Amino acid sequence: MYEIRPAHDTDFDQVVTLLHRLQAVPEHTIGYHGETREELTAELTDLQWPSATVVAVDGTDRVHGVLSFDVDPTLGRVWWHGPFVDVPAEHPAADRIWDRTADALHDAARASPALRDISDSELFGHVEHSRLAGFARRHGFPSGQYTSVLAVDGVDLVRLIGTVPRCHNAVDVHEFLTPPTDSVAAAALIVFVHLREARGKSLKPIARWLIAAVVVIACVATTVQVYRIGDSGAKATWSKQSAVGSSTP
Repeated sequence: MYEIRPAHDTDFDQVVTLLHRLQAVPEHTIGYHGETREELTAELTDLQWPSATVVAVDGTDRVHGVLSFDVDPTLGRVWWHGPFVDVPAEHPAADRIWDRTADALHDAARASPALRDISDSELFGHVEHSRLAGFARRHGFPSGQYTSVLAVDGVDLVRLIGTVPRCHNAVDVHEFLTPPTDSVAAAALIVFVHLREARGKSLKPIARWLIAAVVVIACVATTVQVYRIGDSGAKATWSKQSAVGSSTP
């Protein structure tokens, strides 16, 4: 059994190395973390390293497990970045070691004063991470919806940008493919009509026809853009399927 303790500043390189290796394996992937050392370094720093991280270490102080958390006191919610447990897949007791270490990491993190009044928790892991699913069941996380994560970079991103008119970078692609705000305006018009009628004030027929025309145009524009998003996305590679779960004890 590993020793569970708060992370120290001197653990940082070990933790980044461990996460970098495990994030590349679907059976260990956590959706809240990136996959490159640069991403992981930035994320741990944003999580106010080392105050929001606990680790599992052996007798030589080598890190074998990590669990970080991101807490929002206003929402009363914590997002669990882990747990990660490095155990050899061929070890005869691998599942038991993972479970015990993960539970111990969770218990230690839960004791943090920052989580004293937090009742809502959320996990986000790869669908092939069966140990995380077991962890979620033990700690009362219901099953959530599945989320597809599309990762496009390098040559694929260049090709995608080249298929969209007037787009010269990733930001341009996002702005162009995002469904237009006209649909929001159309919804607002519908609500406006409803409120007027609820108050006993009807609109003139010409106004009704104009609003109906705006709504139809907005819906068509949104449909076209959503189709373009799907068509462009279909030309890239879906990198991983992830599952979400939240718990309110």
